[in-house]
Amino acid sequence: HNDFQLDDYKFIYFWEWFHRFIGRIIGLVFIIPFVYFLVKKRIDKATLNKCFILLGMGALQGFFGWFMVKSGLVDNPDVSHFRLALHLTFAFITFAYTLWVALDLIYPEKKFVLVDLKKLARDGVEIFFTQVFRDGFFHADMHPGNIYVADSGADFGKYIALDFGIVGTLNDIDKQYLAQNFLAFFRRDYKRVAELHVQSGWVPKDTRIDELESAVRACTEPYFDRPLKEISLGNVLLRLFQTSRRFNVEIQPQLVLLQKTLLNVEGLGRQLDPDLDLWKTAKPYLENWMNQQVGWRGFKASMQWEAAQWAQILPALPRLVHQALTHSNGQIDRQIEALLKQQKRINRAMLLTIMMLAILFALVGLDLLWPWLQAAVSQLTLGLI
Repeated sequence: HNDFQLDDYKFIYFWEWFHRFIGRIIGLVFIIPFVYFLVKKRIDKATLNKCFILLGMGALQGFFGWFMVKSGLVDNPDVSHFRLALHLTFAFITFAYTLWVALDLIYPEKKFVLVDLKKLARDGVEIFFTQVFRDGFFHADMHPGNIYVADSGADFGKYIALDFGIVGTLNDIDKQYLAQNFLAFFRRDYKRVAELHVQSGWVPKDTRIDELESAVRACTEPYFDRPLKEISLGNVLLRLFQTSRRFNVEIQPQLVLLQKTLLNVEGLGRQLDPDLDLWKTAKPYLENWMNQQVGWRGFKASMQWEAAQWAQILPALPRLVHQALTHSNGQIDRQIEALLKQQKRINRAMLLTIMMLAILFALVGLDLLWPWLQAAVSQLTLGLI
């Protein structure tokens, strides 16, 4: 910097002086309150140890500053860049430790808690399948940013879901077919998977079951030969959707949301527990749900639900039966009258058709017999002459 003037050096000197002045002020700002609270016995033992560490770090930072400047005072006016880097790095360390001590004082109750991560991973899977199959209404944006874990109280270790901006719904028919599809996958019954796709209307009715079964088998069977932690049910569904395009499958929007959410749940579960077996965790829940819906318990629940309507239906049953019979008799009479009218129209049409055919045959016959008739008439006329 051969062009430097006196004012330039003054500018540099000012910031260097201000830097050292601030350093000394920081020491006073720390020492005066520290001594006051120490005399008043307002500092506990843990905080006192942290304050001594901060005091030592501040003194060491000052020493590093002097050590840095000292390198340019003897024989060489240059400052060692290694000592400068040491001085700056330790300043960042001191700042970070000061911030950590301050936050610990501001939030004294925020302590580390031990949560069973494997149980948390399993709970996430069960919560998802409960929302889907029990409620038919599920959180469709379950990425880590929308999930908290309770760290205190009676809800310790439980999920807290946020931001229900995207949700999915499933009706009873979708839930039935979806649950049966999952169970068929778990049991590796690919023919049943193909049949369910046809029955549910997800593929055209004329789809060949054996071709769809082969496609599903080729898509999913390789996953079963892998270790459990490498099997992704979400990826299996994704590949299945891609394969099903060959069969003109109509992918429902709610199923796309379901597959997206399943990928999020499975990915989060694998982060918490790399050995999470989604298949093993979900299968008992699905089997229990199917037993409740299809088995004796499902029949009993349906009967109890319908019983609430019987108090109104049973007293009105005779009147409804009479109305149905009366209405049906009137319908039968009208149907018979309509059939008679239609039969009369058919009879008239047949008579007209027969008459037209008779005339047509007469004309054809006359055309064929006309030469013979002419010859016969001529002979008869000659005989008479």
